[in-house]
Amino acid sequence: QGATKSKLYWVEAAHSMGMQDSDSGIILTDVTLAAASAARNLKQQSVQEQTTIACSLVEPSDRGLVSDYMFELMSQVQRVTLNKEECVGNRRGMQSGLPGFACKYCCNANRRGTCRFFPGRRRTLPSKIREVHDHMNKCPLCPVNVKERLSKLELEHETHRGDAGNQRTFYDRIWSRLYNSKDD
Repeated sequence: QGATKSKLYWVEAAHSMGMQDSDSGIILTDVTLAAASAARNLKQQSVQEQTTIACSLVEPSDRGLVSDYMFELMSQVQRVTLNKEECVGNRRGMQSGLPGFACKYCCNANRRGTCRFFPGRRRTLPSKIREVHDHMNKCPLCPVNVKERLSKLELEHETHRGDAGNQRTFYDRIWSRLYNSKDD
């Protein structure tokens, strides 16, 4: 199955660049290049529509529940859904359409992969949130000033841990927003 998906990936990648298989080998013509360009534009428009639909997971009323670090960190993500093509590897058992969150800078650049997080259960939400900062530190699209602010706030967060009950409420709100439910 892995080899089949790999071959399919390369076939789709070649088509997206305008390459077409023929009896005499792979060809590139003005027609195939134009078709590939039109398909890319359509796909990009679809992704932009999905990004527009994607929403922030934090609201101003959440600020008092958690540290400035946690609030700022979760301000750097937006709601996304798992695509069928992403249901491979560790995500193989996950259902297409599962809600999650992703780095907003990567979303704006139409990136997929390790910038997207899909907690399958409420109890795994805190660990997925911790993975966000790891991603932000490595993300080439995240502005340097955001990385610096998160690092500074993380130090303060370590010394001033908030109320566990408030943090639980914050996680519950994030979980509700992932699934488009109303807060209690």
